[in-house]
Amino acid sequence: MRIMVIGATDEVLDVIRDLVDKGHEVIVLDDNKSRIDRVAAELDVPAYIFSVLDLSALMHAGIHRADMILVAHPLDVVNILVCVYAKHFDIPKVIAAVNSEHVASILEKLGLAHGILIKSRALAKAFTELIYDTKIVELDDEYYIAMHNVKEGSHLEKKSLEDIEGDEIKVLVIISSENNIVKPDKSYILKPGDRILFMVKKDLLESVLFKR
Repeated sequence: MRIMVIGATDEVLDVIRDLVDKGHEVIVLDDNKSRIDRVAAELDVPAYIFSVLDLSALMHAGIHRADMILVAHPLDVVNILVCVYAKHFDIPKVIAAVNSEHVASILEKLGLAHGILIKSRALAKAFTELIYDTKIVELDDEYYIAMHNVKEGSHLEKKSLEDIEGDEIKVLVIISSENNIVKPDKSYILKPGDRILFMVKKDLLESVLFKR
């Protein structure tokens, strides 16, 4: 797959490495010389300095032939304009990493990206996972789907599902310490090594894991 990356920030470099390792053809563009120099020094991919207002330079780099564009420039005005170009060229898939919910809303309403990541929200999610030692997926603005590994001595050890569940907390599945999938039953008692997958309102996650 031919993938164009706009914005060679530190957090994007590992993504580029992974794409290259998987055999994709990656082209990197940025308007910052030091970031481009770092890409050229660390990765064996074409890397070019560009101006977002120079459409001919983007076409020379092959924007119109890309199968996918990853847009992750530090400035959202650049991200928005590149997404506009991508829509004009009917790029099959555009993924944008932006700085604010407002910009994400603009891209979504105008249909300028197929996937949108809000950097601050992604960081908040990462911190939440580390704090609660739980993998989470944002289901919507109100709910998480969470996977938690029950540890010895934890608050959830020896609790039944009936103790945990409530109007806004629903256990979906349990993977036992023996790696068997267990159908949720209110009488099931959690033990160390069990993994519990549940849906929970965001503001209740802490109460499930620590206080309830």
